[in-house]
This record gives sequence, structure tokens and C-alpha cells, in this order.
Amino acid sequence: MITLGIDARSYDSPGRLGRYCRNVLAGMLEHGEGFRYVVWLPDGLRPELLPNLPEEARLELRACAVATGDAAGERGAFLAEINGAPLDVFCSLHSPVPAGVAAPSLLVIHDLCALKFPELHRGEAGEYWQSTLPGSLERVTAIIADSSQTAADVELYFPRHAHRTWVIPPGVESRFFEAPDPGALSATLAALGLNERGYVLHLGKIESRESLRRALEAYEGSWLAAEMPLVLADAAGFGGAELRAQVERGPESLPVRFLDHVAEEHLPHLLQGALVSVFPSRYEGSALSLLEAMASGVAVLASNAGSLPELAGEGALLVDPHDVKAIREGMERLAGDDALRAEISSLGRQRARHYTWQRTVQRILWLSGHLASGALTIEAPSPVLFHATG
Repeated sequence: MITLGIDARSYDSPGRLGRYCRNVLAGMLEHGEGFRYVVWLPDGLRPELLPNLPEEARLELRACAVATGDAAGERGAFLAEINGAPLDVFCSLHSPVPAGVAAPSLLVIHDLCALKFPELHRGEAGEYWQSTLPGSLERVTAIIADSSQTAADVELYFPRHAHRTWVIPPGVESRFFEAPDPGALSATLAALGLNERGYVLHLGKIESRESLRRALEAYEGSWLAAEMPLVLADAAGFGGAELRAQVERGPESLPVRFLDHVAEEHLPHLLQGALVSVFPSRYEGSALSLLEAMASGVAVLASNAGSLPELAGEGALLVDPHDVKAIREGMERLAGDDALRAEISSLGRQRARHYTWQRTVQRILWLSGHLASGALTIEAPSPVLFHATG
């Protein structure tokens, strides 16, 4: 029996971080025969947030009072708990692994935004990641990257550790593939003040990034601005409040809607109700939201940069995120061409079906088992890729 410790402090995090953690943990408990789990959850997590556990689950839940971002607490109290478990392997699903962990360790890296774009990650949170992540990547036994793009970034910033990087893409929950109940869909959209097929959706953190500004400029210059709103849905990140203020001070005729928080149960409906969903990011290490949009059947416009083309394949219309004209023409093509929209929708759903949480979890457990046994050897001086369809 292998004892696997899991840092699941991102379990109740909003957005894709929380969905990643919850799905991986649930999959481990369901499919991890031969494993016993010690799981650290956020202190005060309500029991109803936990999945329905099988009776035979070998599980020990521990409340962790040390929050992600508390570097001193992670080096002290949390480290003492980890080493006192004891564990055969320790896996962090988001946070840097503290120095001094005795067991072989795994770290899941979604992206290296904090290192690539430090100007967008200021303040205490940015300083935490910039100061702790490099050391963590130096120390861990193996690194799990969401995409080949993230693995390439690890190789760029930490070339000595590329051989310890394994590309394991995320999965997509079945609820995003399910056809919506028409009444429930209408009710959700009505509550949000939206009409079915009557809006263009941007789902992602609202930050003062050039890519989002270019998307806004493209939308403002398009005939779409006179037909339907552009909905920006997610919490505000760095510079997001300032960007929103600038938009709201702009032309009153520009119908841009901000949805600061979308309940988890409403997310599939928000995607399924959109005419087009746009992902114009110039850099994306983890493309979970893109996969969820493709699974929902909405036609997706995505940038040809970062991990987006890698994960989207032919399931999205790709454009240059630096070219406002290309973004505008892409939105107009999808919105105005029913046949193209249906084709992209179909290809997107087919592509998204390759990404399952069961496959993601099986690969993480395989890696954990080999680390525990000491049988893991990597000879090639490059990242090891698990293909989505393999």
C-alpha cells in the first residue's frame, strides 16, 4: 500500500484551480487501488464540499491552517505535518513544495506566468510565487506540466530540470458535454440578464493584459458591437479593476458586460448559451477553460499562442493574438457563418472528449507509484509527453 500525501489546499479555490484540484482528488479516491491518501484541505472547509467517497476509500483528511502564500508557515508547521505523516510520496496540486519534504515529491505546474510576466504579478501574491516557485522546482523529484507549453517554459527557465518534467493535460467534466435542459438554460441566462445565442463570451480572469485590450478593440470595431454584448466573465486580476473602469468610462453604446462571479453550477449554461467564445490570450499555460468551452459545444475563437493551439487542435478557429484585425475578422466569421460555427462546434466537442479526468488521474498515480518504488528513471534530456489520445 502506497501512502500518497496530497496538498489540496486549492480545493475550494474559485475557477479552474479549484476544478482541477477537486477532479483530481475525486478521481484518485475512485480509481486509486493500492493507494492510501493523506489529504490536506483548507482549514474550515465545509463537509458538504467533499465528494461522495466510496466506502473502501483509504483516506485521512487533515485541516491545514497554513494558507497558500504563507511561506513561513509552509516552511514550519505545514512541513512538520508532511514529514510526520509519514508518506511514500507527496504531491502538491498547486502550491510550491516546501523545502525539507523527506518523501519523493511531485509538483503540478499550470503555468509560469508569475515568472514570465512579473509586471502582472505584483504585491504579496506575486512576490510569494516569484520567491518560492524556483526553489520548489529545483527540489521536487518530478514536475507535472498541464501542457507542452508549460513544460517548454520549465525547460527555458530551469533547463537542468527538463528531464524531470511530465506533460499530463487536464480533463473535462461530463457535465460540460451534457445537453442542457431548455428551461434550466433559459432560467440561468435570464438570471444573468442574457439571451441564448445573444452574446460573445470571454471566460477568463479580467486583467490589464494587452491580449484582452486587443479583443476589446476588435469587438468595438465590429458589427457585433451593435448586435450583442461582449460578456467578460471571471474575477478581476491584476489591473482588472482599472480596465473595467476604463471600459465603463468609454462609449455608452459599447455593450460590454462584466460578470465578476459565475456559480459553478451555472458555468456550463453560460458557455452553452453563447454564440461564440473567445480566448485571445498571448500566453496560456493551462487551457482548462478552453477545453470546457469546446466540450459545451460553443464555437471557439482562440489565439495561436501558448498552449491553446496545442490543446485545441482543429477544435477552434485560431488567430494571431497580436493582430486586432485578425481577432475582429475571426469573431465576425464565426458569428456570421452558421456552417462554420457548426463545424468548429462539432470539431471542438470531438477534441475535448480526448481529455478525461480518469486519464489524467491514472497518469499521476502511475508516476506516484514509480516514485514510491524508486523505479522511475528518465534518460532523455527533454520533457516526457503523455499525449491526450495515448
